[in-house]
Amino acid sequence: MLEVTITDYETITGTQVPKATEPQVRARLGVIAALVWAYLGPQATAVDAAYRNVLVYLTVMKAFRADAVPIGIRSESVGSTSVSYADGFGDPLTFTADERSVLDGLMGRPQRRTVASVIVELA
Repeated sequence: MLEVTITDYETITGTQVPKATEPQVRARLGVIAALVWAYLGPQATAVDAAYRNVLVYLTVMKAFRADAVPIGIRSESVGSTSVSYADGFGDPLTFTADERSVLDGLMGRPQRRTVASVIVELA
């Protein structure tokens, strides 16, 4: 199982996690790491052995974005009030297309694109 620590989080993000929020950050890292592991399926151990640093980085940055960007909000403006809503960007339980592409690449899967609800493999 992929384990990502508070030290990993602090090193990668350059931020210090206050002691009071360590349990929440640790829990978020654990949930995201478990989702990454589940996504990798039977190849998880091999991918972890070969690309652990990439998996840790992806997990940390997903947790960091979840902390920085409230679920559903992508951007806000003050002048003339403009709000854009994200499609899973801030949701730690949803992998973005780019995250799925990275994980698929680590597993050696061909690039996939979805059209409607049909998966198409590009040669």
